[in-house]
Amino acid sequence: MISRVSAAVLGQDKRGKPRCYMQGRWLSRFGLLPGARVRVSYQDGLVVVLLDEEGPRKVSGKGEVPVIDLQGEELGKALGQDGAALEIRAAAGRIVIRPARTEEQKRKRTRNGLEGSLFSGGGLLTQAAKLVGFRPSFAVEIEPRYAEIFERNHEGSMLNTSVHEVRAEDLHQVELLTVGLCCEPFSKKRREAGSKLPPEAHPNGDLVVWALRAVEAANPWTVVVEQVPEFLDSGAGWILRHALSRMGYTVEARVLDPCDYGELAGRRRAVLVATNDAEVRWPEPTSSHRRLGEVLEDGEHAWFDRDTKGWLFSHWEKQAAKGNRFFEGRQVLDAETRRVPCVSKRYFAQQGDGVVVKHPTRPGVFRWLTLNEVKRLMGLDDDYDLGDAKTRAGEVLGQGVHVGLFRRVIEAVTGRAP
Repeated sequence: MISRVSAAVLGQDKRGKPRCYMQGRWLSRFGLLPGARVRVSYQDGLVVVLLDEEGPRKVSGKGEVPVIDLQGEELGKALGQDGAALEIRAAAGRIVIRPARTEEQKRKRTRNGLEGSLFSGGGLLTQAAKLVGFRPSFAVEIEPRYAEIFERNHEGSMLNTSVHEVRAEDLHQVELLTVGLCCEPFSKKRREAGSKLPPEAHPNGDLVVWALRAVEAANPWTVVVEQVPEFLDSGAGWILRHALSRMGYTVEARVLDPCDYGELAGRRRAVLVATNDAEVRWPEPTSSHRRLGEVLEDGEHAWFDRDTKGWLFSHWEKQAAKGNRFFEGRQVLDAETRRVPCVSKRYFAQQGDGVVVKHPTRPGVFRWLTLNEVKRLMGLDDDYDLGDAKTRAGEVLGQGVHVGLFRRVIEAVTGRAP
């Protein structure tokens, strides 16, 4: 069957009432000639124009060019507001007008209280969503060890596979989709290492494409994406923003630091929000400041000095000789510290550049932060189960988001209160 699909926009007539104006010789291909009688029916989301010898209306025309001019409140009730994108589908003796596919997707988006997660890691973004009241529906995580940690803490379906292998039917419709895109292609370290290729040349540079496929399938009301700040000016970052806008979302992006929102741990992150609402609501920064003493654990600790960890002191001295002033800098913490540098994924491997806490009374004596202390710095409760392997727990925390910051972001953009 010969058919034709056209794009249109619902407009207004001179009286401000909804109007859909169709003109062109293409109407003649389907028997809708000037003078032909038609019948128009209106349904929710659908307007049908049928050739009918007994029909109450006539196709008008400008010479031999047919014109079908639909106007009135019934049109608006069926197809939406002024400016709505429409699809006009013509076949023999028939025209069907309905909202364009993007408009239909927007209409179907719902506030069902469910959250889905892509590139889930150990579930820190999902934990932030749970603290606001969302219920986990599904998670996509390729690394089995991280998927296991996710499942220790959250319900919902686990898709322990690459995002490109996920079937659309497994991505249930959710209100909120959180996306922790792989940062390796866009990291500052990669650029400093001398790579001359664009970020998108990295093997994971295409993950935004698969993320967009998942957005299409899950059709969330709100999307929250986290990435390193450099992502926003990359080609992939711009593609993601433009594509989400084309899908009918209101899209904004900012670089946020948890310390600007009352948190101790500094971890600047690009945060991209896409919402079905007319505007993006961001959390308000705060001037309040916490101290590290609030999260430090009481009791015995594994303190060390130059005699027990001479290699570490030597490393610090070498850094100082290079002008890094490491030992005297912000890596040395005490109870009064108000900003803690980002903890890396290898922190619990006790490498030389990790932050240390100095003893409150004994000069030259230090210790590493404990696992619970790092959890608290990241906005997690002590009972968040990161498994038995401490180094793996450090990987999850070092690569994860600051839960406290993203709880505030999700609360603001979704309008939900915990």
